[in-house]
Amino acid sequence: MKYQTSTGKTFEVVGIPRSGQHAIATWLMAQMPSPSLFINNSTCIRPDEVWFKNGRRHQGNISSKPQVLGVGIEGPASAADATDNLSVFVVRDIKNHMASLIKHRTLGTNWPQFFKRWEAYALLATENPDKSYPYMVVPFSTWHTSADLRIELYQHFEQIMGGFCTVYNDDARKDVMASGGGSSFDGQKFVGCGDKMKVLERYRIVELPPIPLKILELNEEVFGNIYD
Repeated sequence: MKYQTSTGKTFEVVGIPRSGQHAIATWLMAQMPSPSLFINNSTCIRPDEVWFKNGRRHQGNISSKPQVLGVGIEGPASAADATDNLSVFVVRDIKNHMASLIKHRTLGTNWPQFFKRWEAYALLATENPDKSYPYMVVPFSTWHTSADLRIELYQHFEQIMGGFCTVYNDDARKDVMASGGGSSFDGQKFVGCGDKMKVLERYRIVELPPIPLKILELNEEVFGNIYD
């Protein structure tokens, strides 16, 4: 399906499943002018359409063209290479990301492949520390806890998008998008108070497989020493 906007503005939110990309997408879309549309799982035959109006998710469809289009892409970081749109890459700290995958899935995860994909995202954060165009990297775990980082990201995003954002709306991080089933641990129990979810403590609840040393070192470079 071909989507068109009234402004020509489109961006992508790219992440590995369970990286927190839906939370980032919800927060970014809530900053957009009304109405705007987020296409979740855009590679599916029938992707989810999530409308945003007046800084909030809107129940149901809207007949007019969206002003801004957000597109969700899941998979390796290279999945964004085929477009010219601004790509917002989301990377989550390694232990909590693994914990969410384990909690969410009944089938096993191919951990060597996961580590390879996770490393590619994390390296983007180290290679592009000033969040310069043509892409942005959002460290989900830091975004969740740091109001200063969220303001910085918003200002940079607004600059890249050409001033199409509305008034800064940090309350949007309290929402929990239904697409993807919500949180691996909490589902949609925290809709309206998503900022209260203990996303930095998931690794305490499940048993993790061994993590390669270079991955742990890269994780600390991106997120700091965040584990006990």
